[in-house]
Amino acid sequence: MRTFRLIAFIFLVFPLQVQAQRIIEINDSLNEFIFSGEYFMILEDKNHTLTIEDITTPEYQSKFILNKSEYAYNENINSAYWIKFKVKNNSKGDKNFILESYSPHTNDWRLFISKGDKFKVKKSGTDINFYQREYINKNLIFNLPLDTSGVNTFYIKVYSRNFSSFDFRIKPLDYFTFYNTNEYYFLGLYYGILLLMAIYNLLIFFTTREKVYIYYILYVFSGMLTTLADDSLGYQFVWFKYPELNSVVANYLAPVTLLITFVLYSREFLQLKNNFPKYDKVVIAGTLFYLFYYLLRITILPEALFFRGLYVVPFVLTFIIALKCFFSGYKPARFFIAGYTIILISIIIIKLRSNGSIEGNLFTVYSLNYGLVLEVIVLSFALADRIKYEKKEREKALKEKSEAQEKIILQLRINEELKDKVNKELEARVAERTDQLNQKNRDLEEMNIKLQEMTNKANEMALKVDLDNWNLNKKVKESIKDRMSGLEVSYDEFQKIFPDETACFRYLYDLKWGNLFQCKKCGSAEYNDHIKGFARKCAICDYYESVTANTLYHALKFPINKAFYITYLTIQKKDKFTLDEMAELIKLQRNTCWKFRKKIQEAAEAYQKNNRKPVKSWEEIILTGK
Repeated sequence: MRTFRLIAFIFLVFPLQVQAQRIIEINDSLNEFIFSGEYFMILEDKNHTLTIEDITTPEYQSKFILNKSEYAYNENINSAYWIKFKVKNNSKGDKNFILESYSPHTNDWRLFISKGDKFKVKKSGTDINFYQREYINKNLIFNLPLDTSGVNTFYIKVYSRNFSSFDFRIKPLDYFTFYNTNEYYFLGLYYGILLLMAIYNLLIFFTTREKVYIYYILYVFSGMLTTLADDSLGYQFVWFKYPELNSVVANYLAPVTLLITFVLYSREFLQLKNNFPKYDKVVIAGTLFYLFYYLLRITILPEALFFRGLYVVPFVLTFIIALKCFFSGYKPARFFIAGYTIILISIIIIKLRSNGSIEGNLFTVYSLNYGLVLEVIVLSFALADRIKYEKKEREKALKEKSEAQEKIILQLRINEELKDKVNKELEARVAERTDQLNQKNRDLEEMNIKLQEMTNKANEMALKVDLDNWNLNKKVKESIKDRMSGLEVSYDEFQKIFPDETACFRYLYDLKWGNLFQCKKCGSAEYNDHIKGFARKCAICDYYESVTANTLYHALKFPINKAFYITYLTIQKKDKFTLDEMAELIKLQRNTCWKFRKKIQEAAEAYQKNNRKPVKSWEEIILTGK
């Protein structure tokens, strides 16, 4: 009775899941066994302090938890995990088996094999040099010695700084060789296609010189970098001596470059900046928002606020805008939409696989590879379709231009016919009038003498009128100039005084020099007028001085008559005009008016400081420029 109670107590105290662990059975017909369900047990090592000797003690054996998840993974990336599984080899042949992990980004992956009372440990993972692995392969692989005499117990220690699944497989070595050869053949074909598409479009770029092809090539190489980091071929062939680059490329560099190059290509291909500027701003805003969030995430943002699904937002946003462009009449967007639909589905599959929603297999693992190959091919067709579309648009424009020219020619012919008809009618009328004119020739000859006399008198009167008009205009201009120092002069009146650059230069020439000249270099008063006009050249040292040198208008970037009016308004009218009103009045940009008005105000302040009197006329500060 006491023995029965003791047995019952033992069963109640020790967890039942230890007894419920299923044993993996291997036979000759097996090609692949996938770890799942209750075939392994898990122990979390939060402090990374446990050893193989610790976990094999009864104390820790009771702490192993039976896996019941179809997609087990390291839920806490700060912890190490111990995996315990049992294998019974029912194979009657002499087959060799391997243990393979489908999580190549695991940092530290160790297999412990029992050797009597001790354990032999094998190491692999991304934290060691690639060519120190037992199998030179992108996946993590160990030989798995299986004794046929009983049940073999193995332990795996897993530590990964990113979320990695416990997706382990047992395969016969011959099947693994077959599978591995096909896998590498597929990957070589994949990278070969991408490289050929990049070279092909580079050659097209040299012909067309359109930067959309450069963005396409950069996007292709970003896709290659992303998959190199994802399938670990980059670790195998590129940065194998620098394992620390794995996480940098896979988690930081590749996703960001893929996003940026895709956005650049999309904006240029869809011609958002020119044809759809509102959509272009939305794409830029969405991308910058994610990049800002990403910068916060890798610096100060706590892990609890991480939202990895935000990465696909710029892609989805671009896809929606591409649809809007298509329905707005931009037909080349249809191939872009088709290609992007493929890659969007691939990204969704990757996200579903990474969070355990779908199982990892050859399709889901390489969905991005499939998607990228199909996408770059479709996008290449999209570029060709874009050229075809633009060619049709040009042909349509040329056709419309030709039709317009034909209409013009037709109208010119009609006009010519009308002119001929009118000329004939005029000739007939002229002929009718000729007889009448012949009869009046004598009268006209007599009248010619009188007309000549009248003409002479008219010429004399015209000269007098012209002189009076000139004097009147001169008085008007002088009157306006006098008013400029007092009453308000409108812009139209100002233009009568200074209608063009020559008038401004002539006025500035008289104001600056008059009959005096002193060389700025040698002080000589002798000069010659320069061949270019409105400039003087020293007769002694050949120093050349333009009319605008040492004035407010030196190195002016806009018409000088407008600068004159700004000077007048600033000094004579001060704040009666706002910058916006001034810019609208003289048709200049507001910033240009602001900068030049500021220059005038600084000159006025300098004049008041040096002369100790206020500026009364805008002419007083013209010669204060540097």
